[in-house]
Amino acid sequence: MNEVLSEALSDTKLAFSLFKESINLFKTIRDVLPDSDEKNIATKVLDEAENKAKIAEASLAKSLGFLLCPKCWPPVVLTAINVSRNCDKYECISCNTKYLNHGKRNNSIRLEEIKS
Repeated sequence: MNEVLSEALSDTKLAFSLFKESINLFKTIRDVLPDSDEKNIATKVLDEAENKAKIAEASLAKSLGFLLCPKCWPPVVLTAINVSRNCDKYECISCNTKYLNHGKRNNSIRLEEIKS
């Protein structure tokens, strides 16, 4: 069962990676266009596609149990930087905010921002 889940996650990660690469290819094409209304429209459409891809990726991550940064939009998956028995420490790679999850003991999520 774990092997099937691992393969599914790997395939999903590959799909998101390929989608991001496709968006970047379209951005390259857009960048060589002369300044025009069409270029402005292409920029808006690509920005929207990129946002939706990030939201989809975060939604999948959340459904798999990963924590999301409550400050960022589109959502960013928090990176675990210190895992312990009682309380885990996380960091957002986008806004650099650090959090403690105090809900670990009772299997819940209680994020507290760490003020520097």
